[in-house]
Amino acid sequence: MKKYALLLVLFAGFCVSLPAQVKIGGAAAIPHPSAVLELDGGNNRGLLLPRMRKMDIDAIVDPAEGLTIYATDEQAVYLRKSGAWEKQAPFSLPFTATLASPSTLLDISNTGEAGTFPNAIRGSATKGIGLFGVTERGIGVRGFALDPSGKGGSFSNFFGGAALVSAGKTGIGTSNPSALLHIDGNGFSDTAVIINDNVNPTIQFQNAGINKSYIRQEGNNLVFRPNDQNSSGKVVLQSYNDGGWMFLDAEGDVSVGINPNGFTGTPLGSQMNIRAKGGTTLTLDQPLEVNSGPSLAFVNKVGNVTNEYGSIKTNTSGLELNSSSRTTFNGTDKWVWRTPGAVFPTNMELRIRPNTEGAELLVQNGIAIGKGFTYFNGTPKAALDIDMGYTFDAYATKDIMRLSGEDMIIRLQNVGTDVGFIQLVNDDMKAGTFATNTKGRFIIRTNNADRLWVDSVGYVTIGGKIGPTLNGPYKLAVKGRVAATDFNVVASGSWPDYVFADDYKLKSLEETEAFIKANKHLPNIPAAALIEKEGFALGDMQKRMMEKIEELTLHLIESNKQINQLTAVQSESKQQIDELKQQVKMLQPKQ
Repeated sequence: MKKYALLLVLFAGFCVSLPAQVKIGGAAAIPHPSAVLELDGGNNRGLLLPRMRKMDIDAIVDPAEGLTIYATDEQAVYLRKSGAWEKQAPFSLPFTATLASPSTLLDISNTGEAGTFPNAIRGSATKGIGLFGVTERGIGVRGFALDPSGKGGSFSNFFGGAALVSAGKTGIGTSNPSALLHIDGNGFSDTAVIINDNVNPTIQFQNAGINKSYIRQEGNNLVFRPNDQNSSGKVVLQSYNDGGWMFLDAEGDVSVGINPNGFTGTPLGSQMNIRAKGGTTLTLDQPLEVNSGPSLAFVNKVGNVTNEYGSIKTNTSGLELNSSSRTTFNGTDKWVWRTPGAVFPTNMELRIRPNTEGAELLVQNGIAIGKGFTYFNGTPKAALDIDMGYTFDAYATKDIMRLSGEDMIIRLQNVGTDVGFIQLVNDDMKAGTFATNTKGRFIIRTNNADRLWVDSVGYVTIGGKIGPTLNGPYKLAVKGRVAATDFNVVASGSWPDYVFADDYKLKSLEETEAFIKANKHLPNIPAAALIEKEGFALGDMQKRMMEKIEELTLHLIESNKQINQLTAVQSESKQQIDELKQQVKMLQPKQ
């Protein structure tokens, strides 16, 4: 006890005599000029702070500012600062602190030289999160770089990194972003950006703080449109700087190939306008299946009812232009005709008209071609009705139809069977029946009456029946008078020069007279009753008549011979009479 009392006295005396600076431990030396007390524990000793539980620290009455105590239950050092206990570094891990501070809880600066890229705070984790901050208000983790080359914050793993630069640029997958948000997905094979929001995830675009347009996922629909207050905004797509325009305006009109900056509305108020750059304007590409291909349908949809008025479609046979009126309910595949009994309304029509002055094609229970259709009164009067009551301006002609090609043919069928045709073969114009039509005739009609017939074997009849059948046994039958300037009859059989043969037996006039009395007509000449019944062949009759002329000529020659003989006899008799008269006169006596 005496020993401790002595030490206390010595220590008290020492304290009184201590100078302004004190050094304890280690080699004898003057303390550092800036320190009041310098402790030197060498290589194996240190400063041991007061130790107690955190609850005991909190129970100290009126602790002094700067009071420092070690909390044994938290294994941490607490410093009394600004009327509160503040946990100090070095931290023991895991470290947790909750403070109601109006300023930054942790503020660390690294002023390393430029180019060395020192870190103010660095977090690393083998697995999990390298740096994580949570706050109820404000910013959980914030970094700031004073030099433009520095990074306000950097988060990285093996596959890449992200950086927030003091200039306000953020990089994901790159440490050197060149835009406000720069995403480098190089090396990634999956989605670059995912926005997950249970209620319509949206990317909003503003100009001067005013909402202009947005991209939004509404249920299963992706919406890309201007905001409601941006009534003049358009949705524009462009493939390159000076062209490739495609946009949708506020009226719902679509334009392709037009610069939206000079857009004044689609021509003719159309819903869609395409300015072609040359070549094909619009291509519809769809694999042809069973009688099905690309199509355009013209419909009117009201609620769950869709009315179809017409369509343009392709199939395996070609292009179809359809005019119809049918309705489908709730988008099902069952089509219901608007007219009961699957009958098209009679007023449905399809019109094709190039301009207000040109010809127009109308399909309505037939096909009509004309200008304005004043003649048709709204409907064709035949399967094909062409009104040429005006002149086509382009050609100034009244030609109804022009067909140009090689050996063209207009094929006429009856229930799918070839019956007749009109064809141009080289310079020849043909009209007739096919070889398969063995009974058909070619008939020409005028004034609603048949005038000329050509039957299947080539017999021609003009004017109607002249014999027991329509054609009779004649290649050409004409009912009526025939006028001609000349006829050339081709001889059939031998010409009647056989009459002049030496062995020809010429009937005598007596025999001919007897034949006529018996038959009432010349020999080898048909009787009148037969002629009236069957007619006669002109060539054959001409030959028979020539036979009679030649026979008559022979009779005349023979009669002339007889006359000449009688004349000679008469002349000789007259001479003899004259001589007798002279002799009688000489014998008479003289007076």
